[in-house]
Amino acid sequence: MPFRRGSVELSQHSSSPYSSSPSATGLREQGLPPAVCLAVHAVFSEETFGKLKEAAATVVTTNSIPHSPNGIDVVPVIARSVGDLL
Repeated sequence: MPFRRGSVELSQHSSSPYSSSPSATGLREQGLPPAVCLAVHAVFSEETFGKLKEAAATVVTTNSIPHSPNGIDVVPVIARSVGDLL
């Protein structure tokens, strides 16, 4: 069996199902494994999140905006940066 690499889709923000899910869906249509979708500032509608969950292996976001797929804590990085400015 040939080795197939997975894909990672990184987005600064994902607010509509037409911005992120077509990439993840297109990768699957090409026969690639489901992508891991990462979003920094996810402003997901229920429709967007539903379409991404259907197309991707995993959806992970930072906690800069509270949402169910939050999995990357940015608070320590921001706190350290603010502390450096003081």
